[in-house]
Amino acid sequence: MEKIIKVSQFIRILVILAAVIHLGLGLLVAANLDSDPSMLTMETESFPFKFSYSIDSSEAKQLAAVDMNAMIWLELPTQFIYLAIYLFIYRLFSEYKQARIFSVSATSQLRNLGVILIGLPLFGALYPPLLIVSLKLMSVLEHGEINLGFAAYDLGLVVLGIMLTVVGWIMGEAQKINEEQELTI
Repeated sequence: MEKIIKVSQFIRILVILAAVIHLGLGLLVAANLDSDPSMLTMETESFPFKFSYSIDSSEAKQLAAVDMNAMIWLELPTQFIYLAIYLFIYRLFSEYKQARIFSVSATSQLRNLGVILIGLPLFGALYPPLLIVSLKLMSVLEHGEINLGFAAYDLGLVVLGIMLTVVGWIMGEAQKINEEQELTI
């Protein structure tokens, strides 16, 4: 059990580090994205390596045409979903750190993580077209091109999310069976 506690503490630190780096890079890109939404390359002395980020989509070009920051409008909402993923992983390993591996809270965190992983590709596919339609309806855009896309790695996220949700459900059912057996004389 001591190994699980140590590994869980290490994973929690890694999750915090990953969340800070992920959010930090996202904000750095958003702050430095110029009018060309197709590619951003930054090289600075305080940032000692070359960092490239691309938003190559018709939605980004449409937003840039009306002077809207594509990173903020297209990518920042997804960053909040990633922060939720980091939060659920952190909370899951907090349960493990306290030796509550099959607790109701741990199974709930696992199921929540699965549901978010299922929803992330759906959000990524539906949010940009809905944003373009909304901007068109508000007369911000004169005409809008809508693209629906679902990448191969999105399918992997959905499958992983389904598997985590099912494992969380199975762990929850096992917890209920264990509680019933403890009440049986």
